[in-house]
Amino acid sequence: MDNEPLTPPPKWPKTSNKTSKILHLSDPHVQLDYTIGASNSCGKVICCSSSDPIPTDPTKKAGKFGDYKCDLPLNTLDTILAHAR
Repeated sequence: MDNEPLTPPPKWPKTSNKTSKILHLSDPHVQLDYTIGASNSCGKVICCSSSDPIPTDPTKKAGKFGDYKCDLPLNTLDTILAHAR
């Protein structure tokens, strides 16, 4: 009894020629109030919100598919999932 493993070893599946595709999305942060053109430099933790002003500098405007300083727009997540199918 002392030499028995605590858990049985894993039973591996039989090999086959079939392949699988796996998409791993780890913790996507979706911003429901993401607004294209809103400020990406608002001074808050998350910008690009409908409550943020529209900047005059085009480099400080939130883009169509997202911005580094903002959470993910819902349409971007929808596009990712549509192409994953």
